[in-house]
Amino acid sequence: MSTEAGEVHPDELVALLRGIKGSDSKTWSVLDLGCGTGLFGSAVAPLASSLVGVDLSSKMLSKASALGIYSRLTQMDLLDMMGREVACSYDLVAATDVFIYIGKLDTLFVEARRLLKPGGLFAFSVETLGHPAHTALDEGSNDFRLKPSGRYAHSMQYLQRLTASCGFEVVVAREIKVRIEQGLPLAGDLLILRGN
Repeated sequence: MSTEAGEVHPDELVALLRGIKGSDSKTWSVLDLGCGTGLFGSAVAPLASSLVGVDLSSKMLSKASALGIYSRLTQMDLLDMMGREVACSYDLVAATDVFIYIGKLDTLFVEARRLLKPGGLFAFSVETLGHPAHTALDEGSNDFRLKPSGRYAHSMQYLQRLTASCGFEVVVAREIKVRIEQGLPLAGDLLILRGN
């Protein structure tokens, strides 16, 4: 397991993934959750034999479509879309800067595991759950909290529990700065999990 601090750009994430999978050719089947305008998609496209994106925003999907890199783009809720996909159809499921909009991740982890081929990777970033006094409690949960910013933060204990219960192993766990907010770096975590 790798643990370091710093920002992770989509190109750096792809470099990490390439190092784990050991492939430089267009062989990966990739699901880009919350693909937005295609920032991560653009970085991973050179390695993808198929690149599927899903997002709620038609405006974002329009920009992603203009890149000409996606095999398929779907405007739908992430979980609804994942539930319609065939099991064991992806080498990589990625969600960069997406879980800040989702509190409870249990079903999403289950679906990601179902969709991955054996040995497939699940890569995602989260905002780190800070001290309870600094965040609004969400339904009494210590797993995640809705912050005053309107974004969710998740605890590492919660992510570790989901990782174990869904049959993943941690390959990379890295502290990152997810963004600058009010002039200060905002703490987050990047995880890359592998299906057992």
